[in-house]
Amino acid sequence: MAVSGVSPVLGIVLAIVGVGLLLSGAFRMDPVRSYPPGTPEGDPPATSIWHRLHDAVGMILFLALPAAAVLALIALPELGWKIVSGVVALWLIRTVVAFGVAWKNDSPRTGLVQRSFLVPGLLWTGVVIGL
Repeated sequence: MAVSGVSPVLGIVLAIVGVGLLLSGAFRMDPVRSYPPGTPEGDPPATSIWHRLHDAVGMILFLALPAAAVLALIALPELGWKIVSGVVALWLIRTVVAFGVAWKNDSPRTGLVQRSFLVPGLLWTGVVIGL
C-alpha cells in the first residue's frame, strides 16, 4: 500500500518532513550556548542567515512530523498501524514540548531531547513510507 494512495495529504506532509530534514542539514547553526566546546555561554547577539534558515526549516520539520503521525492515525486502514501512529504522535508532541522547554532553559540535555524526537519519528517515517 502506498501512503500517498491512502492519503494524499499524508504523502504531502511526509514530503514536507523530508524537505525540512534535508534543508535543516544544509543550513548549519552558528555556535551557541557553549557548543561546540570553547563557544561562549548564551546566545550570540546576532545570528547568521544560515542559522535563521536552519531554525525556520527545523521548525517546519518539528511541526510536520507529529502532524504526519496524526494523519497516519486517521488515514491508515489497519488497526495496528493506527495504534503505532497514535503512540508515535503522542511521543512526538511530548518531545516537541520538552525540546522547547529544554531550549528555553538552556538545558545540557537539549540535544538528547532533540534526538529522542528525531530517532523514533524518522524510524516511524521510514516504516510508514515502506507500507
